[in-house]
Amino acid sequence: MKLLYFYDPETKVKLDGQEKVVPDNFKITTEQSATLVGPEQGLWTPLKFDETNQKWIGTAEADYRAAHPAPATTATDDQQQLAALAYQQMTTQQTITDLQTQNAQMAYQLMTAQGGAKA
Repeated sequence: MKLLYFYDPETKVKLDGQEKVVPDNFKITTEQSATLVGPEQGLWTPLKFDETNQKWIGTAEADYRAAHPAPATTATDDQQQLAALAYQQMTTQQTITDLQTQNAQMAYQLMTAQGGAKA
């Protein structure tokens, strides 16, 4: 079994998701814009099929990245306010935990200073 890759007959651009499994003895007809030649790893989209040299040609990485810039990751005002509130709540909880520890230590010191607890 092999994979048959299809491409647009005019632009020669690979039709993503159109691959088809075919038997080993499959013959491509002249009216099909398809090839059994798979694209090499590391090629950037869009891929175009060079019928003369029977190989896929990819876009340069720099051109791809220029056409597909990374989305901005700035937080909205609401997200920033929520993050500030979450931080405030976390620090308040830590303060409460610290105070509980201090209270327990003082209670223990007070008990031991008074001769310990009687059972």
